[in-house]
Amino acid sequence: MHWHQKLTLVDRALRSCAALAEQTGEGEWDFAVANGGALLGRARLCEEWLVLDLPCDGALDAARAWDLLPFNPRLNGHAKFALRRRAVHLRAEIPITGQTDLTLRLTDCHHGFQQGLALACGYSPAPVEQAASAFSLPASRDLAELLEEAGWPAVQRDANRFAVELEVGAGLYRQALLRCGEEGLRITAELVSWRQAAVQSREALGVFLSTANWALRLVRAAAEDGESTRAWFEVAYQAAPEPAELSLALGALSVACRLAGREAASLEDPELAGRYLELQGF
Repeated sequence: MHWHQKLTLVDRALRSCAALAEQTGEGEWDFAVANGGALLGRARLCEEWLVLDLPCDGALDAARAWDLLPFNPRLNGHAKFALRRRAVHLRAEIPITGQTDLTLRLTDCHHGFQQGLALACGYSPAPVEQAASAFSLPASRDLAELLEEAGWPAVQRDANRFAVELEVGAGLYRQALLRCGEEGLRITAELVSWRQAAVQSREALGVFLSTANWALRLVRAAAEDGESTRAWFEVAYQAAPEPAELSLALGALSVACRLAGREAASLEDPELAGRYLELQGF
């Protein structure tokens, strides 16, 4: 797809879903997210990616960084909380392929930003009405065919779950689990599972993964703290991805695990976690 075709496609898609969209430069737009008032975000076209960024909070402490991670799985589309220079942003990256329904993906991300702003303000977001073309892969055979077309060999775990070995390099092993349900397709790759995590370790992991959310494309880090402390990378779709999108998602998870997997696991050491927090200015 030529550059000017991409510009036209993005402009049309932004104006169809955002409260306000205005082109401010070559491949750059301001867009508004309605949330009682209207907050302005920035969209940038970076070669094969559309990057969305919405500043939503001032400086925060390390505990708050950890608290944001469990919110990410509740956000529609590829929306995620990310940390940059101790400030909280909502961020999303959408790959532009010849098969991508950009308007649909942008609409999901816009809903995710609305949900994120609600969660950041301390109240539960209203349910988002699903698009007419909501997820529709009811049979496991359909997901198997999609994975085959995407070029990623998979092992079926049960009727709606498949496992895929990620490409993380020699000496490492990471697996992505694909779960298909009424709410869509969620692809996850576990990073850590700690039985007892020190406060410093949780906080350091929150800062590390929230910062990674800014740097990594398409994937988002998430976590939960119950009987054990768990963290993982994921990509979620409310509407079924095309094979090219699914291939990019699994490739992005591979990159994320390769770049951050060992580092995340090392933060289980409280002393190392404390030093990391100091280096980051917390």
